[in-house]
Amino acid sequence: MNENQLKKILMKHQLWLDKKDGGEYADLSNEDLTGAYLSGVKLSFANLCGADLRSADLSNADLDTANLSGTKLIGTNLNSANLFDAKLMGADLSNADLFNANLSGTNLFSANLRDANIIGATLFSANLINADFTNADLTNADLVIANLNNANLSGADLTGADLTGANTDNAIFTGANLTDVKGLEK
Repeated sequence: MNENQLKKILMKHQLWLDKKDGGEYADLSNEDLTGAYLSGVKLSFANLCGADLRSADLSNADLDTANLSGTKLIGTNLNSANLFDAKLMGADLSNADLFNANLSGTNLFSANLRDANIIGATLFSANLINADFTNADLTNADLVIANLNNANLSGADLTGADLTGANTDNAIFTGANLTDVKGLEK
């Protein structure tokens, strides 16, 4: 997909979101968007399932309720992105930058978040079952009532994170930094 095609899809999606004539739901499933500059775009409800967004810039993007299942987001900049209630099942977010991102209610079942920067992110009530957070930085992250059942947090930095009410059954915390963690039964 070239840049002009992408711009046209984004424009039509914005019209669709605004319920205006000429609007069309964005279906970017399985598209190669490697390295794309999408900072601040509005892709709420869009289908990006299986897309390749490696090293893309999605900082400050609005991906509210978007489907990103199976998406490659390796090294992607999602700094301050809104991923509220998004679907990221099986997505690869290794080395991604999710600093201050909103992942509330997001479904990250079996997602790969190895070595990701998740500092200050909100994962309130997120489905993190079987997610891999090995060596991820979750400093000051909000994981209140998140489901971390069977999640791997080996070597992760959870300094100051809030896990109040979180389900940590069978979660692996081997070598994790749990300094000043709130809500985690020791």
